[in-house]
Amino acid sequence: MPKNYVFIVTYGRSGSTLLQSILNSIDGYRIQGENFNCLLHLYRSCKMLRNARNRNGPKVVDLPWLGANEIRVNRYISEVVRAFVVHVLQPREEDRVIGFKEVRYGDMGDEELRGLLEFIEKSFNNCKIIFNKRNADGVAASSRKQGWFKGQPSDYVFAMVKRMDEFFDKAVQEEPGTRYIVNYDEYIMDNEKLRGLFEFLGEPFDLERLRSLLSVRLIH
Repeated sequence: MPKNYVFIVTYGRSGSTLLQSILNSIDGYRIQGENFNCLLHLYRSCKMLRNARNRNGPKVVDLPWLGANEIRVNRYISEVVRAFVVHVLQPREEDRVIGFKEVRYGDMGDEELRGLLEFIEKSFNNCKIIFNKRNADGVAASSRKQGWFKGQPSDYVFAMVKRMDEFFDKAVQEEPGTRYIVNYDEYIMDNEKLRGLFEFLGEPFDLERLRSLLSVRLIH
């Protein structure tokens, strides 16, 4: 099992695939793509089991809840997380850091998203979370080209980006040592802006190598 994890948390059309490529250019990193927010459903199942166990205290006498007090929630969490790592992330011998990027957080409430992030940080050793921002105009323009957010009102993208960016800011203020924000618009204009990200990860920053990577246009 790997010792370190990195997760990219963002919204659609924010440049997250490019950020994923940047991280994967670091020796020993393997950050995988999206999985339809699979960990949200694992988090919800763990929360529901904990609620069931704690519903009536240590002794459950009502037949509808018989045995709920004996649910091994912590063991369940440990085993489902291990299964996720083994069968979804599938670490290789050469991997130092693994993780994935996900964009399906925009419709989540702040409270649930905060709980999910805490669940991830508690469940994965030495975990770091990178939030990715992009200007709402850029997100909207990219969305129109790619057909994202179909059926949503015209101001949906702008409201969602504003709300998510504000959440990211607060989340980093709460845990600056394990959470970090990158801004797509800033580092595209000035690649040097990514130096802070590499310092946050504790990895060497090679500007020329980075510029070479960013010169290749992604088809996505």
